Amino acid sequence: MDSNLEHKLHVVVGAGEVGSSLASQLAESGEHVVVVTRSGTGPDHANIEKVSVDAADYDTLVATVPRAAVVYNAVNPPYEKWATDWPPIANSLLRYAEATGAVLVTCSNLYGYGKGNEVMTEILPLAATGKKGKVRAQMWHDAKKLSDAGRIRATEVRASDFICKGMGSRFGDRVIPNVLKGEKVQLVGGVDVLHSSRQGNKVTNAARIKNSELVHIQAA
Repeated sequence: MDSNLEHKLHVVVGAGEVGSSLASQLAESGEHVVVVTRSGTGPDHANIEKVSVDAADYDTLVATVPRAAVVYNAVNPPYEKWATDWPPIANSLLRYAEATGAVLVTCSNLYGYGKGNEVMTEILPLAATGKKGKVRAQMWHDAKKLSDAGRIRATEVRASDFICKGMGSRFGDRVIPNVLKGEKVQLVGGVDVLHSSRQGNKVTNAARIKNSELVHIQAA
């Protein structure tokens, strides 16, 4: 890797719907991107380098990508493994952000808020009582603690379910193709219950904006 580019490097950890879309958008805009996954996969682009690293392994991560301007946490372990897989990944990325000075942008979700009947906004407390929600809430509490102490710069984008292609979306391969063909569809959950959904590309745009805001504040 060209050492002259390292201080401008965007490191995207994860190559699912959000990670791949984000990496592609950054590359298309002329940014230099490293996509980090255990398998070494990711979108193809002249501005994208793909590396095979376990994000939970801080020593290997920082040795492989020793400098970066921004690191995006777009990892999504299987739901049943959140309690065991998320803490080491999150802690590794906190250490990486502190060691490199990279802005940490985490793509999160609404689990941390827990149950409630009010309109959801970002100022609501992270009051989850379930196992998965408490994991996501703790990830932000840990990042904010370091951010408040001036040790890292961190922000988080919280999205609901995605409207996008793929089986990871409630409206993905199960629904959209059939709608376009005028055929019947099956939805998960009650169709009469209000539910928030978000386009995947809107999430990646928000992640880029959040990062830009932090960089601007730092430079001011």
